[in-house]
Amino acid sequence: MVGIWYKNGIPLIKSSRIEYDIDEKIHTLKIHNAELSDSAVYCIEFNGVKRKIHLQIKDYFLKALFINPEEVIEGKEVSISCEIIQKHMGGTWYKNGIPVSSTNRIECGINEKIHTLKIHNTELDDSAFYCIDFNGVKREIQLHVKDFFSKALSIEPVEALIEGQDVSISCEIIHKNMRGTWYKNGSPVSSTDRIECGINEKIHTLNIHNTVLDDRAEYCIEFNGVKREIQLHVKDLFKRPLENVSTVEGSETIFECETEKEDSPIEWYQKANRVTNNTQNVQMVKLSGYIYQLIIPKTSLSDGGKYKIQKNGVDCVAILEVKELFKRPLENVSTVEGSETIFVCETEKEDSPAEWFQKGNRVTNYTKNVQIETLPGYIHKLIIPKTSLSDGGKYNINKNGVSCAAMLEVEDGTFVTNNTNNVQMEIEKGQFYTQLITLPSLSDGGTIKLETHGIIIEAVRDVKVGKPRIDSAPPSI
Repeated sequence: MVGIWYKNGIPLIKSSRIEYDIDEKIHTLKIHNAELSDSAVYCIEFNGVKRKIHLQIKDYFLKALFINPEEVIEGKEVSISCEIIQKHMGGTWYKNGIPVSSTNRIECGINEKIHTLKIHNTELDDSAFYCIDFNGVKREIQLHVKDFFSKALSIEPVEALIEGQDVSISCEIIHKNMRGTWYKNGSPVSSTDRIECGINEKIHTLNIHNTVLDDRAEYCIEFNGVKREIQLHVKDLFKRPLENVSTVEGSETIFECETEKEDSPIEWYQKANRVTNNTQNVQMVKLSGYIYQLIIPKTSLSDGGKYKIQKNGVDCVAILEVKELFKRPLENVSTVEGSETIFVCETEKEDSPAEWFQKGNRVTNYTKNVQIETLPGYIHKLIIPKTSLSDGGKYNINKNGVSCAAMLEVEDGTFVTNNTNNVQMEIEKGQFYTQLITLPSLSDGGTIKLETHGIIIEAVRDVKVGKPRIDSAPPSI
């Protein structure tokens, strides 16, 4: 005969935990893994004939799960505990449904009937639902870890930070006047003339003045193991910095840079000397888009050295190297009247025209008795085929505004021969040369030269006034 089972007056439905069956005259209701909620008045009815019974499920837990302390602050220690009716029975702890294992921060312990989960140095991530399970008998509790920081680390100004600006990194914690330690990339930060670490009750601040690119880092503040980190980014003030320049004297030099949008004034320095609008041979230009130029229209050798632009306390430096235009300059020439004279020089690779000057007068290919040549490799020549005494003096070549000078010395080229009055010349065996003046006069004194095989030998002849001896032989010079 079929009967109907009731729980607290409500018909029971079979489930994975509840089953009822009939064995001839015996009717049975089975409940697997009984729960406290199974405590109730159960009834079976056969066509209006009923019988009732009260089922009381004894709590497996003598003490339910509880948290100590009740308010858990990040960084502190917390215990989650319960007490069951059996001693030394193994249970399994779960965090959000995942088994919990012991670590250097988390301990799972048993003391007879008491089971405890301890968490040291709690973190915000420890906030979760915790559960302990004894063969299907479970209890669950929620742990909420209170944030130690009432305001997280933040950076002021919020917009992109540009090199040279000031910046503050700050936070607020729940305790007043508690000391913390600042770190930069893991190393402790100390106060300097640029860096200040300050406390105002609950607010902790790290101030950095005149930021530099090296200030880019990960910053951290720690209070007894409780930490917060934040990344500080610093943009280069000079988004396009100065570049070193190598040029040839006489050329135009331009230093140029571009900065981020930043309106503080700039200053230029030339070899540590500040450049102003009154500085000779230098121009300062500001273009749109925060582009700055320093221009030297005609660069001289003395302009070489270190150049700097300074903005908002940030320096940008470049070196100017100035090469001599005349890598092989003119040389002084000493020659004899009637000889060919050649002035030659070589310049760096520079395509401006060259101009020659003879004693201040410009020389061209139309100038009488002068030839001008330009050879491959930036070699320049001035040739005088037959040099006269009047050609002596100063010669210049001008190129790209740079001048190179040399002197021409021309000596009298009068030759003595055997037809010259009062002079005899002899060549003896062994290449001995003799010049005889039979009756020397004061006008015969001075420098004499002997030229042989392209070699010139000079000597000075001194003629003194005196009475000639009748029996003396002609002097030999």
